[in-house]
Amino acid sequence: MARLLPAKVRMLTPVSPPLRALFQVPDAARNVLTVLLAGGAGRRLDPLTREHAKPMVPFGGIYRLIDIPLSNCINSGLRKIYILTQHKALSLNLHLRSPGTSYLRS
Repeated sequence: MARLLPAKVRMLTPVSPPLRALFQVPDAARNVLTVLLAGGAGRRLDPLTREHAKPMVPFGGIYRLIDIPLSNCINSGLRKIYILTQHKALSLNLHLRSPGTSYLRS
């Protein structure tokens, strides 16, 4: 049976000003152009890649493989991201433009 937390427990604590400086994006990172190569056919993952490209293989339930490097780029402060696709790119393009994906709006 799940235990309920008391209502007065604070789940999130604010980041103190000295720590906030660690999370600021340096000016040099704003000018970096990031290129992700996401055009693999994924022959070794044949059952998973018959209909979609390898970057669209499900990972961890609701995520796709392409979400991992995109998240790394966003969390590192890299905002200029190009994704080069080749093999079965339509499903990848639809995923990146879907309403549930917020990469294009950040």
